[in-house]
Parts: sequence; structure tokens; C-alpha cells
Amino acid sequence: EETLEASMYLDRLPKQFTSDDLVVIADPMVATGGTAINAVRDVLDRGADIKNVRLVCAVCAPPALTKLGEEFPELIMYSAIDD
Repeated sequence: EETLEASMYLDRLPKQFTSDDLVVIADPMVATGGTAINAVRDVLDRGADIKNVRLVCAVCAPPALTKLGEEFPELIMYSAIDD
């Protein structure tokens, strides 16, 4: 069985965030959570504070919610539909 891993192919983010910056990550479909987890890690590695990071998506699958909650319990996430 082959498992795909998320990779960044376009990076237009600032090199560094301040802890006061509000960072909004938009992902239309969060299925497994892998891409979203990588995106959150990336902005945290650049200095963002998890309390100021928001993940916004149209659809989110329950396994992704579980993974994101375990990895980042303080992350605030908005989803139009949990499916």
C-alpha cells in the first residue's frame, strides 16, 4: 500500500511571523489532516503563536479532527461541514 505525504510546492509565506500575528490557514477539504498539520507546523516554526492560528475549511472528516485535536489541542478550527 502506498501512502502519499503532503509536500509544499508553493511558499509565499513570510519568513517569520510575530507571536501577535493572526494566521488564517484555508483548506477546502481536510480529509486525513496531513496537509493541515504540516501547514500549522510550518507557521508555528516561523514564529506564529498557536493561539493566533485559525484553520478554516469547507469540509472536514472526523479522522482529521481527531489528529488535529491530538497534535494541536489549542488550535481553533472552523468547518462548514463535518463529514
